[in-house]
Amino acid sequence: MKVKDELIEQLFLGNLSPNNSFTFKTENYISARDQDEKLYEQFVKMLDEEQVTLLDELLEAKAAMTDEMVFGAFKDGFKLGMGLTVEGLASKYIDEDE
Repeated sequence: MKVKDELIEQLFLGNLSPNNSFTFKTENYISARDQDEKLYEQFVKMLDEEQVTLLDELLEAKAAMTDEMVFGAFKDGFKLGMGLTVEGLASKYIDEDE
Protein backbone atom coordinates (compact mmCIF):
# COMPACT_ATOMS: atom_id res chain seq x y z
CA MET A 1 0.00 0.00 0.00
CA LYS A 2 1.54 3.30 -1.11
CA VAL A 3 0.38 6.91 -1.07
CA LYS A 4 0.73 8.47 -4.52
CA ASP A 5 3.67 10.88 -4.73
CA GLU A 6 1.43 13.42 -6.51
CA LEU A 7 -0.87 13.56 -3.49
CA ILE A 8 2.07 14.14 -1.15
CA GLU A 9 3.43 16.84 -3.46
CA GLN A 10 0.09 18.66 -3.60
CA LEU A 11 -0.17 18.49 0.19
CA PHE A 12 3.38 19.85 0.55
CA LEU A 13 2.67 22.71 -1.87
CA GLY A 14 -0.39 23.68 0.13
CA ASN A 15 -2.79 22.92 -2.71
CA LEU A 16 -4.89 20.58 -0.57
CA SER A 17 -6.72 22.71 1.92
CA PRO A 18 -10.38 22.45 2.89
CA ASN A 19 -10.61 26.15 3.73
CA ASN A 20 -10.34 27.12 0.06
CA SER A 21 -12.80 24.49 -1.10
CA PHE A 22 -15.75 25.56 -3.20
CA THR A 23 -17.81 22.43 -2.57
CA PHE A 24 -20.11 24.27 -0.17
CA LYS A 25 -21.04 26.89 -2.77
CA THR A 26 -24.16 25.11 -3.95
CA GLU A 27 -27.20 26.74 -5.53
CA ASN A 28 -28.82 26.83 -2.08
CA TYR A 29 -25.76 28.55 -0.61
CA ILE A 30 -25.60 31.14 -3.39
CA SER A 31 -29.33 31.83 -3.14
CA ALA A 32 -29.14 32.22 0.66
CA ARG A 33 -26.07 34.48 0.36
CA ASP A 34 -27.86 36.72 -2.16
CA GLN A 35 -30.95 36.90 0.05
CA ASP A 36 -28.77 37.68 3.08
CA GLU A 37 -27.11 40.59 1.27
CA LYS A 38 -30.44 41.97 0.05
CA LEU A 39 -32.11 41.73 3.48
CA TYR A 40 -29.08 43.25 5.20
CA GLU A 41 -29.15 46.26 2.88
CA GLN A 42 -32.91 46.72 3.41
CA PHE A 43 -32.60 46.41 7.17
CA VAL A 44 -29.64 48.79 7.49
CA LYS A 45 -31.63 51.51 5.71
CA MET A 46 -34.09 51.49 8.63
CA LEU A 47 -31.40 51.95 11.30
CA ASP A 48 -29.46 54.91 12.59
CA GLU A 49 -25.66 54.89 12.70
CA GLU A 50 -25.39 53.55 16.25
CA GLN A 51 -27.82 50.73 15.48
CA VAL A 52 -25.88 49.80 12.35
CA THR A 53 -22.70 49.61 14.45
CA LEU A 54 -24.41 47.37 17.00
CA LEU A 55 -25.81 45.15 14.25
CA ASP A 56 -22.38 44.80 12.65
CA GLU A 57 -20.83 43.92 16.02
CA LEU A 58 -23.56 41.32 16.59
CA LEU A 59 -22.97 39.79 13.16
CA GLU A 60 -19.20 39.72 13.77
CA ALA A 61 -19.71 37.91 17.09
CA LYS A 62 -22.03 35.38 15.40
CA ALA A 63 -19.49 34.86 12.61
CA ALA A 64 -16.71 34.27 15.16
CA MET A 65 -18.89 31.70 16.95
CA THR A 66 -19.64 29.95 13.65
CA ASP A 67 -15.94 29.91 12.72
CA GLU A 68 -15.11 28.23 16.02
CA MET A 69 -17.88 25.66 15.59
CA VAL A 70 -16.81 24.84 12.02
CA PHE A 71 -13.15 24.60 13.06
CA GLY A 72 -14.06 22.34 15.98
CA ALA A 73 -16.15 20.12 13.72
CA PHE A 74 -13.28 19.96 11.22
CA LYS A 75 -10.82 18.93 13.94
CA ASP A 76 -13.18 16.28 15.27
CA GLY A 77 -13.81 14.97 11.75
CA PHE A 78 -10.10 14.92 11.02
CA LYS A 79 -9.38 12.98 14.21
CA LEU A 80 -12.15 10.51 13.40
CA GLY A 81 -10.90 10.11 9.82
CA MET A 82 -7.33 9.57 10.95
CA GLY A 83 -8.50 7.07 13.56
CA LEU A 84 -10.41 5.15 10.91
CA THR A 85 -7.36 5.28 8.64
CA VAL A 86 -5.09 3.89 11.35
CA GLU A 87 -7.65 1.22 12.16
CA GLY A 88 -7.98 0.37 8.48
CA LEU A 89 -4.22 0.13 8.06
CA ALA A 90 -3.84 -2.18 11.06
CA SER A 91 -2.26 -5.44 10.00
CA LYS A 92 -5.45 -7.45 10.48
CA TYR A 93 -7.09 -5.38 7.72
CA ILE A 94 -4.27 -5.49 5.15
CA ASP A 95 -4.07 -8.23 2.54
CA GLU A 96 -0.35 -8.98 2.34
CA ASP A 97 -0.83 -10.69 -1.06
CA GLU A 98 -1.55 -7.39 -2.85
